[in-house]
Amino acid sequence: MTEDYSHKTEVKTDLQDLKRHAKEYTIEDIRSGEWFAKFLKYALESYAEKVNAEYFRKKHPHLTADAIVTRRIDTARKYAAIEGAVSAGAYSAAVAATVGSMGGGSPIAIPAAALSFIADLFYSTRLQLHLAYDMSVLYEHPVDMADPGDLYDLVKVAFGIKAGKMMQGTVVSSKPEVVGQGVKSVISGPALSYTFPIVGKYLLQRNIIKFSIPLVSIPLAAGMNYWNTGSVTRIVRQVYRDKAAIAKKVQQLVELKIDALILLQTVLIVMLVDQLISAEEAWLLNYLTKQLKLESSGRAAVKEFEEIIKVDEDELFIKLRALEQEQALNVFEAACYAAAVDHKVNKKKHNMLVDIADACRVKYDKKTVEKMAKDGLVSP
Repeated sequence: MTEDYSHKTEVKTDLQDLKRHAKEYTIEDIRSGEWFAKFLKYALESYAEKVNAEYFRKKHPHLTADAIVTRRIDTARKYAAIEGAVSAGAYSAAVAATVGSMGGGSPIAIPAAALSFIADLFYSTRLQLHLAYDMSVLYEHPVDMADPGDLYDLVKVAFGIKAGKMMQGTVVSSKPEVVGQGVKSVISGPALSYTFPIVGKYLLQRNIIKFSIPLVSIPLAAGMNYWNTGSVTRIVRQVYRDKAAIAKKVQQLVELKIDALILLQTVLIVMLVDQLISAEEAWLLNYLTKQLKLESSGRAAVKEFEEIIKVDEDELFIKLRALEQEQALNVFEAACYAAAVDHKVNKKKHNMLVDIADACRVKYDKKTVEKMAKDGLVSP
C-alpha cells in the first residue's frame, strides 16, 4: 500500500466520521455560525489531552521546535490537498451556496446532499485548529482550554488575519466609563459567545467561495490558503513566543515585590496613552493581574484595579516620586516593557515614559526602549 493511498484512505474515513458528527447540527446552526463553538470543543477537547510537549519529544526526539513546526505545516498541506481533491467531487457549488442561503424555515435536519459540504467545512476547520494547537505546545505556551483568552488567541491564529480582524477589540475611548469597561473586558477575557458565531459565519462563507470559481475548486478546497503562505511560521512564532515571553517577564516583575496597585496603574497609563489596547498589551495586563492574585499582598490591589474607572495620573505621579529608588527603577522597567510589548513605541508612549522617568528619577533612553521593541522581548 503506497503512502498516498494510505493517506487518502485515512482522509476518507475522517470525512465519513465528520458526516456522522454533522448530523448533530441543524442547517440553522451552520448558517448562523452557532456550529463553531460546539465544533471547537469536539475538535480540541480530546486532542488537547493527548498532544503535549512530551508527545512531540517522543515523536521527534532530535528536532527543534521550528523544525517540527515546518513538518506539521507540510503534513497539514498534504492532508488538506488530499481532502480538497476528495471533497471537490462530492458536492457542487450549488449545494454549497444552498447551505449558506437556507434560512430558519429550512428542514431541521441537514439534507443528505449537504453533508459532504459540512464534512469538508469541519475537516478544514479541525485541521487548522490542530495545527495552531500544536504550535502553541511547541512554542511553550500550550492553550488552556478553560481560559477564554487562550481560546480567543488560538482561533485568531488558526484562521488568519481576516478572522482575527472580526474579533479585535475596539479602540478605547478617553471617556472614563469606557476605559473602565475596557480594562474589565481585558482582565475577564473576550466575550466568546459573541465572537464564535462570527467566526463560524466567516468559515462558512470561505468554504462557499472556494467552490464558486470554476477550475480552481480543487486546490482551494484545501481551505488552507492562509497556512500555505510563508508568513505562517513568523505569525505563530510571534504570537506564542511573545505570550511565553510576557508570562516570564510578568513572573519576574511580581518577584520584585513592587507595590501592586502602583505597578498596575503605571502599566495601564502607558497602554492607554494612545487609546488602544493591543493584543500583546492585553496579554501583559491579563497575566499581571492573574499572577498578582496568587500573591497575598496583590489580591486587594487587583480587586481595586478591576473596579477602576480612570487612573488619576497626578495622584499616581505623587506615589512614584515617593518610592524608594530601587522600587522606582523597577516600576520604570515595567513601564518601558509595557510600552515595547507590542513591538512598536509611538510618540505618545515615548512622551509618557519621559514623564514616568522624571517621576522615578531615572534617565530615559529612547533608543534602548525602541531596541527592546524591535529586537523582541524577554526570551522564554
